[in-house]
Amino acid sequence: FFFFFFFQAEDGIRDRSPSRGLGDVYKRQVEILSEALKVNRTIIYLNLGRNRITDRGAKMIGEMLKLNETLTQLDIKNNRIECAGVRAISEALKSNKAITMLDIGYNIVGNEGIDIIGKALMTNTALTTLILRSNNIECKGIKVIGEALKVNNTLNILDLSQNRIGNEGAKELAKHLNKSLHLTGIKCIEENMKKFVGESLNSSITIASLSLKPNRTKINNETLKELNISYNEIGDEGAKAICAALNTNVTLTRLNIGYNKLGYEGARAVSEMLKFNRALINLDISCNIITYEGIKLICEAIKANTALAQLNLNSNSIGLEGIKIIGELLKVNNVLVQLNIGNSKICLLYTSDAADDSLRVDLGGRRIIKKKK
Repeated sequence: FFFFFFFQAEDGIRDRSPSRGLGDVYKRQVEILSEALKVNRTIIYLNLGRNRITDRGAKMIGEMLKLNETLTQLDIKNNRIECAGVRAISEALKSNKAITMLDIGYNIVGNEGIDIIGKALMTNTALTTLILRSNNIECKGIKVIGEALKVNNTLNILDLSQNRIGNEGAKELAKHLNKSLHLTGIKCIEENMKKFVGESLNSSITIASLSLKPNRTKINNETLKELNISYNEIGDEGAKAICAALNTNVTLTRLNIGYNKLGYEGARAVSEMLKFNRALINLDISCNIITYEGIKLICEAIKANTALAQLNLNSNSIGLEGIKIIGELLKVNNVLVQLNIGNSKICLLYTSDAADDSLRVDLGGRRIIKKKK
């Protein structure tokens, strides 16, 4: 049997000794756990997130990883771990053949820590998922990761979201994405990422999943299945670049471009994409600033689309005119099965007869009145 172990301490835990702080309580507990896990052969998942273990606790974890051959997933996010702790974990990863997922997000890794991690990735052959979210990583750190990706053929998912890689870092990452044929998932940050990653992924042939949430840009290639670029402020220009890349895509099934300040031009880009794309099943364009004019373009495109089954238009400025347009779409469309138009600035909705039977319509608490036959 295998077990999952969670140890996420709460602020209510207190150390009775006046000479030791709360952090010392956690570290002593980590020491006990580490010693036990050196011989344990059943625990496969360990969550030590938010325990203030700092570098001292990370060093203990590192020593444990050198001996443990069962643990496959380790979560040590938000623990105030700095360079020394990163070094201990990285040294263990050079020899550890069991860990496949490491979440070290929300710590203080920085460029120096990334340099250490990069060297470990050059020799590690087990890690498939690495989460480095919110660690003050800049362009210099991205260059190190890029060099590691040249030789590492195991890493599938890399999360670099909420860092500070900037435009130059985006370019650097895109350059290595173009060369890295094994990477299946990546998360990054920065407003102009959409441009550089988009260009690079147009020529990449093996990316399976790319998420940049919440950042400034997920685009597609021949194997990408899901694209989530919500909360990235990509605007209309970003939507144009992304939708253009998806025009001929035959594998992407889910696209989320919600919370991105898309207006009329963004809606036009989406509609043009829907005219050609026949793979997309789920489209989320919620929480933008699309009015009935943009909705009209999208609905016209959907009339000819034979694939889209789920559409989320929640929190747009659709209004009554937009609802009328959607109603007309529902009369002729026989593919759409889920529709979310909650918080769309409407007071009443008279549903069309076509929507009465098979469609699931989410109106976010809006009042629905059926038309009398």
